Amino acid sequence: MQKYLSELTAQNKEQIARCLPPEVDVETMITFLDFVSQQFSAIQAEYGKVKPWGTDAEDVKWFLTFFSEGQYLELNQEKTIPLNRVFSKPWNQWRLALALSHRQLGQNPPPIHVSAYRLEDNSYWYTINDGMHRTTAAKMSGEQTIKALIREERMMFTKRYALCDGHLFKLDDQGAVLMSKHLPKGYYNFLEGLFGVKRYPHNLLELIWENIAKII
Repeated sequence: MQKYLSELTAQNKEQIARCLPPEVDVETMITFLDFVSQQFSAIQAEYGKVKPWGTDAEDVKWFLTFFSEGQYLELNQEKTIPLNRVFSKPWNQWRLALALSHRQLGQNPPPIHVSAYRLEDNSYWYTINDGMHRTTAAKMSGEQTIKALIREERMMFTKRYALCDGHLFKLDDQGAVLMSKHLPKGYYNFLEGLFGVKRYPHNLLELIWENIAKII
């Protein structure tokens, strides 16, 4: 990509211009394409990981769906949300360069579309349905908030789960049900820190007894 951009002819630029919306000029787009093509791996590492755990945003999204247990409420409400609570991982260099070009030219992007996940402490995390690269561009520009259309809200039930001996269990009135075996070590910290899943340092029998004792 970098070599190609450095060798663009006037005809090449005309071809690029035909692919752009009228409000974005070709020179601005080429500037950001060059920047993104050189830095894309670093950008993905910076904005596609959940700090401070370094967990891939796509992995976190899987657990969000898992802990919500399929229950949701349709909203379709527009509001401003904090960017540091939105999971984003850019995947297309052209789209990211275009989003950055729009911002450079002072154009206001439309609201992104998100799903909201409400934890049991009433804090929220958001996943993107539309606007992944606009979100990343906003983060790269130093923005703190972004306008979003919240399509649905899902309730997280993380207090029903526990970590013990490298496994994830669901707690119920019968004790502890094994849900996932041998989780990677890196998952422990973010499940505990991000979602508040309780970690039991003792063995499985103690976990089951402690849960049953709460019911008896």
